[in-house]
Amino acid sequence: MNLQTLVEKMRGTLRPAVGAGVAALMLAVLTTSHMSARGGVVAARAAVADAVDGDAALPLPATDDPVSVRFRMNETCGPNFGGATYDLKIGGVTVANVPATNTCSCTPGAFVDVTLTDAATLALVRGPSCTTYSVTQVGHSYVSWARADVTRSISGTETNCILDRTGRNCAVLETDLCYNSTHVDTTNLTFTGPNLPDANGD
Repeated sequence: MNLQTLVEKMRGTLRPAVGAGVAALMLAVLTTSHMSARGGVVAARAAVADAVDGDAALPLPATDDPVSVRFRMNETCGPNFGGATYDLKIGGVTVANVPATNTCSCTPGAFVDVTLTDAATLALVRGPSCTTYSVTQVGHSYVSWARADVTRSISGTETNCILDRTGRNCAVLETDLCYNSTHVDTTNLTFTGPNLPDANGD
C-alpha cells in the first residue's frame, strides 16, 4: 500500500473518531515517520497538504447565538407614589431603564415589557455562564413578578426568574398583582435571579 493510499484510508478512519483537527495532526506524524526511500518527502508533503485541505472544507459547527433578551414584570402604583422607574440589568450592567406606568390596581392590565436585540446586550449573554438578571427599583411601587427570557438561535427560549411573589418561579404570567394576598410595596430595592448554584464553575 503506497503512502497516498494509506493516508486516505487513515483519514477516513480518524476523522469520525478524533475530529478533523486531531486527525490532520496524526496524519502529519504518520506521513513524516513512514516516508519511502524514493520520493518519500514529496509524497509525504503532498499527502499532508491534501489532508489539511480536506479538513478545511468541513463545515464549522453551528453556534447557539443569543437573538434577544426580553424583560417582563407586573408592577403598579409607581405613578401614585411619585413616579418610579426600573433599571434592567444583566450581570450587574444596566441595559435599559423604563418608567413605572401603571396606576394603583390589583389588575393593572399591562406588563412592563422590553425586548432588547442590540449587540452590547447580546454580548452579555453569549456563551455558557451563570449570568444574573436584575430589576432595580428607583422609587416606590409594588412589584409582583419579574423575569428575563433569552432567545437563542438553536436552543430556543430560556426563562430566568428574577422575582415571583406568587411562589411559582415565573411559570405563570400572573395578571392579578394581589394574587393570594402576596403583594408588597417596596422602595429602592434590587431584585436578582435566578438563584442557582454555580455547579460547573462557569
